[in-house]
Amino acid sequence: MFIVFFAVNLVFSIIFFIFSRVVESVFFLILGFFFLFYFNPYILEKKKLLSKQKNLSEGKEPLFNEKSFIRTILIYLRKGSYYLSFLLFYLALFWLSISFGFDFSVATLIIAVILFTLFFESLKKDKRETVFLVFRSNFVSFSIIFVFLIFLYFFWKKEVNLIFIINTFLSISAILVCLFFDDFITKKTKQNLYTFFLFYLLILIFFYLKYFIQLDWAYFTTYIFSVFSFIYFFLFTKIEKLKNFVLVSRFFGVILSYISIIFSTILLFYTGNPCYYFTLIFWIIFNGIIYNSYINYLSLLMVLLSISFIYTKALIWIFWENFLLSVIFIYFFPSACIWYIYGFQKRHLLESHFINYFWVIFSIIFIISFFIKTREFSIGNISIFFLIESIILFLGFIKLKSKN
Repeated sequence: MFIVFFAVNLVFSIIFFIFSRVVESVFFLILGFFFLFYFNPYILEKKKLLSKQKNLSEGKEPLFNEKSFIRTILIYLRKGSYYLSFLLFYLALFWLSISFGFDFSVATLIIAVILFTLFFESLKKDKRETVFLVFRSNFVSFSIIFVFLIFLYFFWKKEVNLIFIINTFLSISAILVCLFFDDFITKKTKQNLYTFFLFYLLILIFFYLKYFIQLDWAYFTTYIFSVFSFIYFFLFTKIEKLKNFVLVSRFFGVILSYISIIFSTILLFYTGNPCYYFTLIFWIIFNGIIYNSYINYLSLLMVLLSISFIYTKALIWIFWENFLLSVIFIYFFPSACIWYIYGFQKRHLLESHFINYFWVIFSIIFIISFFIKTREFSIGNISIFFLIESIILFLGFIKLKSKN
């Protein structure tokens, strides 16, 4: 799963780089490497081994099992070689189609029809593991090839024919068939396959809507991510056949919501289009529901960030008017936070801490911005900021301390 999310962020990084959006490109690249290393099972396994080092050092069992390590490497090499063979086959077929002038899509369609026929024939009779394995491996490789072709067609404005469309939907249908009928794969493999299915479905629908409905890609990306985030999080989790993948659907939906918030914020500040205010308000409600239902503090952070972005974009002009208005702008939400802490009973103490310190950081950032912009380093200004900041911190501390 971590590789899929790394690939998703890498794709977005490349897209932004192509459109000369260096900041966004670097952001998604860093986010991709975060997924690659933070959720990497090999790194997590290494941490577990290190945590057990004290007990293992007593001589009960070796810290490093050479045979087990070699066996694991060989298993992954075997799987990698198997899938690589299918990828190389389709790459070779693609280049042969270019060299000899036959249609690559027609050739892949014939292969797909043959494999579907064999698969469903094996379902009628005895379930043959080899047929299922070939079917699954072929269509995973097949789908990866078509993901690259979709990006190729998207950026180079190539024309899409009917056979290409049939092939893409056949490949995604094959992945669903594997999820529902293939009993020879493990639960973990099915979850990885389902994760790839969610990514592939998003790319596929995004490409065809963009291809047939000529809209600005930036606006379109924000809205399509919003729709799919809602579909994955709320609708897919209600489908009986997908009950085993509820956590994956929710996780993917939440990740899409975070990406959409970033897109919406960037576009709001770059274009000033008021539509993005409504998009961010939608995400405040969406992530608020997620936090309230699952106590997801990352969603709470996204709610607070969205509120701060809307507030800043709409009222930043007040901040530059004069010193009094700057103070009001900076301390409106920190003061409201104190009122919230004292006026409402929270289910979790951490929630109050989280909200309080978020707005404290917000105020500190804008105090620094004020002095950088105005260069007014007078004792009076500094004293007023310090006084209000101390009151906010003290009132927050007293209330939160009393709850411990």
